[in-house]
Amino acid sequence: MKKLIALALVMIAVVSLAGCGGKNGATGTYKIVSFMGMEIEQANSLYHLGDGEGNIEDMFVLQLQSGGKATFTSNGEKAEGTYSIDGKSISLTVEGETLTGTIEDGKITLSIEGIELVFEKK
Repeated sequence: MKKLIALALVMIAVVSLAGCGGKNGATGTYKIVSFMGMEIEQANSLYHLGDGEGNIEDMFVLQLQSGGKATFTSNGEKAEGTYSIDGKSISLTVEGETLTGTIEDGKITLSIEGIELVFEKK
């Protein structure tokens, strides 16, 4: 009986460790879906009226990698950084600047110099 209980406890520990795997479920590529509170289609229309080239959703991309590493692409320029998650709060540090926001249901909301950006996991 003791061996059976010990084996069950070992199996639970193995499954728990495999489930964690050092990942928080947030890793992946996030593309912008809302810019300053506007849906991205509306933001794109305004951007093109101002003679902007390309699409906003291709201009802002956030990649979260395992180990707390991040890549933020803005206007085609990539910047490396780090991130940490505490509950629903996310902290992203890129080129010495730290941005804070929320992460929930596959969406990350960040404010940058008064501009709200909402990213969705793709």
